[in-house]
Amino acid sequence: MDVTKPGSPKSPDFKENKFIEEEAELRATNAAKRPPSLNGIPKQNNPQ
Repeated sequence: MDVTKPGSPKSPDFKENKFIEEEAELRATNAAKRPPSLNGIPKQNNPQ
């Protein structure tokens, strides 16, 4: 059994940023499901 197979944390070519990219994609998906007011972007069509 090879512990240092590609993709395992002990592998020299293990990419931690893979998880960061997945987390960023998940956040982008969740942000797309939210109302625009929760995204920190004011509505452009709301004159005040």
